[in-house]
Amino acid sequence: MLVAQRVRGQREFALGVKQDPLFGTAVMVSDGGKYVEALKDFVVLLHPFGEQDVLDQLAKLRIAPILAGVRGEPPVDLQVVARAAVALGRYAAEHADRIASIDLNPLIAGAAGQGGWAVDAVIEQKEPTHG
Repeated sequence: MLVAQRVRGQREFALGVKQDPLFGTAVMVSDGGKYVEALKDFVVLLHPFGEQDVLDQLAKLRIAPILAGVRGEPPVDLQVVARAAVALGRYAAEHADRIASIDLNPLIAGAAGQGGWAVDAVIEQKEPTHG
């Protein structure tokens, strides 16, 4: 039996994967939850990439100062976001023949060192090819 729990964290993120015919597996990381469409503050990484690559790209977001902690708030656990983005990209690349896209929104990140929680995800499978 699944039991729903209320998850509280520091910040919501959205992660998305698309299989691009020219560039391969592309992973988008952005502010998540209800702000994803409104703010359009995102970065895109092409597989393969590492956690440090994700952290470097997150530092380029307009929300980066908020992620670092402001007015007494602790910094956000960006390491959990980086690990999730790398794992998502690796999984999608390994299954590129079957996965068209993945949307994970929100990934709720806690304060630094507290980890995070993937709350909702949608995986779009590719149509099987017959030949």
